[in-house]
Amino acid sequence: MARITARRRLLTLFLTVAAATASWTGIAQAGSQSRDVSVAETQPGVVWSSTCSLPLAQRTGQWVCPNVDGAGAPARATSAPTGPAAQAFRDSSCYPAPPGTGSACWYVVDDFSAYFDMWSYFGSADHIIGQVSYGIDWTVTGSNFRANPVTFSATMYTESVSFEGWNIDACGGQVGSTLSGSYSPYYVGFVPPDVTMSWDPSGYNFYSGDPACKSEVIQVSFGQADSPGVSWPVTMKSPVAYSLDPDTDPLYRFRTAQPSDLPADPLS
Repeated sequence: MARITARRRLLTLFLTVAAATASWTGIAQAGSQSRDVSVAETQPGVVWSSTCSLPLAQRTGQWVCPNVDGAGAPARATSAPTGPAAQAFRDSSCYPAPPGTGSACWYVVDDFSAYFDMWSYFGSADHIIGQVSYGIDWTVTGSNFRANPVTFSATMYTESVSFEGWNIDACGGQVGSTLSGSYSPYYVGFVPPDVTMSWDPSGYNFYSGDPACKSEVIQVSFGQADSPGVSWPVTMKSPVAYSLDPDTDPLYRFRTAQPSDLPADPLS
């Protein structure tokens, strides 16, 4: 009981800080920034919604945005979703809506499976480089949380492509903290255009029955030859998986894909 009370106090503290400092960031600018997920950090702070609200001519630095001023509404060029986003699902939410010119969408298929799909433009300053696409299929089995497949593709040559995963003890709207021992990286390297790359051989998974609520976080980073030393990292969080009681019921379940059942800053 003391362990549960302490954990709830810690989550309350994080929620208070998050409410004062964080907001729904959506899809936005990406830049290179180092971080340490072994401590109780959450968002690396490399994505800002204000960048995507600017006209293309006024943008600076690297960015990933769902719409590009003056670009019209071209068809999606990257890989279309192959998971639950293209099949039946129980609930979904997208940012921004409608998803016709690039968007990020969360889907809850049932109590034990969820899916994320995103496609957007990426660029540097006022230059559009191409389109990128991300897909994550999450499943919870007992206390095990798995992301598989985890996919990335782009319409241009990309390099230094890497996947990273970790779990956080966050309930809906909460920041949470990184679960000890959950961080795992997977380096890909060079990816040709229009090739879908996966976290092989079986994605990322982590087992923990301690928190009352948890979310699985995946970050995908890539570089581009025309911008040496620069990275475009995008961080995506799963819908929250809830346990009725972590001491007596280690079977986690998804509820909905709505913002109330996503962690704070589910996309950055």
